Amino acid sequence: MNRYILPLSVLGTAVGGAVLLKDFVAGGACPSKTTIPGKTVIVTGANTGIGKQTALELAKRGGTIILACRDLEKCEAAAKEIRGETLNHHVNARHLDLASLKSIREFAAKIIEEEERVHILINNAAVMRCPHWTTEDGFEMQLGVNYLGHFLLTNLLLDKLKASAPSRIINLSSLAHVAGHIDFEDLNWEKRKYDTKAAYCQSKLAVVLFTKELSRRLQGTGVTVNALHPGVARTELGRHTGMHRSAFSSFTLDLPEVYLNPPGDEYLPTVTVTSVISLLPFLFLLIFLLCRCWCRAKNKATEDETKSQVNDDSSSPDMDFQEENQHDVSEDIPPEEDRQMDMHVHAEEDLPESSESSAQLHQDPLTGSGDSLPSCTTEDSSK
Repeated sequence: MNRYILPLSVLGTAVGGAVLLKDFVAGGACPSKTTIPGKTVIVTGANTGIGKQTALELAKRGGTIILACRDLEKCEAAAKEIRGETLNHHVNARHLDLASLKSIREFAAKIIEEEERVHILINNAAVMRCPHWTTEDGFEMQLGVNYLGHFLLTNLLLDKLKASAPSRIINLSSLAHVAGHIDFEDLNWEKRKYDTKAAYCQSKLAVVLFTKELSRRLQGTGVTVNALHPGVARTELGRHTGMHRSAFSSFTLDLPEVYLNPPGDEYLPTVTVTSVISLLPFLFLLIFLLCRCWCRAKNKATEDETKSQVNDDSSSPDMDFQEENQHDVSEDIPPEEDRQMDMHVHAEEDLPESSESSAQLHQDPLTGSGDSLPSCTTEDSSK
């Protein structure tokens, strides 16, 4: 089992990390369940992407939703789809081209004429990292659509928003604004080589600065102004970039949001499959640590058992008996000096006998005489 722990831990960490990254860059679901019956909401660029989802959610909450889009045909299709899904018939489509100051003025005039109140203005429409295009009025496209168009629209509807207080203005910016730099000497990139990324960051920084100043000026009017980073999502905004074409971004951004709450439990926290998966790294880490602790405890127990067996063997009766026998034997053996003295005494006592026996051994077997083969021993004895 131990060999599967590390691969599973790595796999769980990778999947959970991707989910955590998705939650970080995409943001969480709105926990509010507030309804907005009788409120009029304008959402620019609402025929697709984040704008469409925003309009859909607000339509579910009972508001009158105005979709303001450049392509009126797509805008009508989106409005029809939202009406069919939410059964809210107060969803309308209006033409608005933020790349044209004329179109902006016409849209604002129509809204002021037809709508009694405007409670919420969501400046959502944007273009991102497009080629070096210009608006109808000669502005660089990203600055013109993302900032200048919404700037004019907001100021044209400002009196209507004040009259509808409490009301709010929401400007969609981007985290990219932190890398932005506004070159007031060349706002339209006429003197520099065009950089699509820098131009986008400049436009989003302009949105943030506009929001802060407008919020300061509208203090005490009942109109609140906020800018937000909507997170990263797979939308048509990235059609001019390759950010959504990689396998990693596809996996991360396309993770399904499957809700685990029982239907109708509006008071329970929102629980999704991805939020559960995001706990996998911690779960596998916990399993890994528990297995490590278990293995160490098992190894320690084995070592203790081995040491105990060794100690038992060393203190057994057989070993004691052998030690006693060795002790007795050592007591019976005489000292080395005594043994040497005894050997010398025995050698002197046995010397004559050995001389005679030697003479007998050297006698001639035929005559019985020992002259033929005299020995050193017989000569010593004759002397």
